[in-house]
Amino acid sequence: MDDASQSEEVLPLLTYEVVRHRGHWRVLHIGKHSAPHLDQEAAKAAAMESARQAKASGREVAVRLLRTDGEVIELDLDGSD
Repeated sequence: MDDASQSEEVLPLLTYEVVRHRGHWRVLHIGKHSAPHLDQEAAKAAAMESARQAKASGREVAVRLLRTDGEVIELDLDGSD
């Protein structure tokens, strides 16, 4: 392995999950829940904004909606589901 490949650090994927927690919609990121949002759409908007900021700084990101029925929906940063 040469010095260039040793110095390249692969950063982990940052995941933002919109979840229902303690009766409110929140964003789960790095093991911590956000403050409650008014509704699911507000939580999705907050997750998307945080993900866009992280992506702008060069990180790989994923945004997911974890529905209360157990379905997981991957969300695109352009706003489409």
